[in-house]
Amino acid sequence: MKHTLRLVCLGLLLVVVGLQIGCEDWTPEDRDMVRSFAEDWLRSRDMHPLNADGSINWAATVNIGRRAATGHSGDPEVDAVLDAYDVLSNIHQADQLMEQGMEQGDAALMDQAIQRRPGDWTYRTSRAALALISGDETTYEAQQAQAEQIVAQNNMDPVWYHQQSIQALAGVAGEIESASQCQAILTRMSLHYADLFDLTGNADYATQAESLLDQVDTSCP
Repeated sequence: MKHTLRLVCLGLLLVVVGLQIGCEDWTPEDRDMVRSFAEDWLRSRDMHPLNADGSINWAATVNIGRRAATGHSGDPEVDAVLDAYDVLSNIHQADQLMEQGMEQGDAALMDQAIQRRPGDWTYRTSRAALALISGDETTYEAQQAQAEQIVAQNNMDPVWYHQQSIQALAGVAGEIESASQCQAILTRMSLHYADLFDLTGNADYATQAESLLDQVDTSCP
């Protein structure tokens, strides 16, 4: 049983490491699933303040209080999972802030998400897109530069960075109301496609880059 629990803890911690460095395979749904798994495990050890039905687990509140006072629970495996759960909870809260900020076009909420997870470069590409559609090119350039730097420092595939940047820009394209917005969005998307062509040699990217530049001349009001 002890061996099984150690494997469970190790698996959870490996997942958290993957989430912290921003692995592209981990979606918010994946994160929620792992967080739910951790909650169930902690409930089984009387270390989650709520029971599955939402009622208060009084034994757990005592145990959690003791851990807060001493810095440990007395069980290294429980401490490992609790530390991992704290990371997952922070990610969950940051994801919610970013999602709300994107839906509402609220830069303040997106900035709060970035403060919680400054190393998540995907947050920064989304924030950059909102800045660009809002006419704030200074913030756009700053957020894109930081996102690109994070990708490089973590030896991630730069193709991800450019694809995510295009997706973020496409996500705000529906809000274009002026010629300047149209030109800014389409030009930046074209540049990312051109970079993808340079990275991959895929001619489809070059074609898309040229098409977007043509649209700047013909489609922007």
